[in-house]
Amino acid sequence: MRRILVRAVLLIAVAASLCTMSGCAQYWRNRATDFSEMFDIGVTYSPETHWVFYNSFESILTVGYANYEATFYGWGGGQFGATPMYLNAWGALVYGKERIGWGDYDEDDTSTLYTQTVGLVGVPCGVIHGEDNWHYVPT
Repeated sequence: MRRILVRAVLLIAVAASLCTMSGCAQYWRNRATDFSEMFDIGVTYSPETHWVFYNSFESILTVGYANYEATFYGWGGGQFGATPMYLNAWGALVYGKERIGWGDYDEDDTSTLYTQTVGLVGVPCGVIHGEDNWHYVPT
């Protein structure tokens, strides 16, 4: 029985050392980051009243209009706390535009915003014309 325990401990030690050497440790750090960015949960608050009617299903079917600036409180973007956010979007099912700011952004500087053309026709048009500025923003 003792021999089995010693072998198990040695096996775990060898596996742990292999995982911390080479690229394995970096791989697991990246997976932890991916997991922390898989979901967002929280509440947005703005001292001003905004009326928003906008829905985007996988950026293919978008309908409505949104233009608001608020603060997101909760878990989002792999962090917990309060984060400023901005959304300016419109969609007419087959074509539309989205401009999203998260964290440190400037509404007038598109390099700090996530911008994309949306809709069944809009997505290919945005890719072909190279107008989109894709980078991570929470859902």
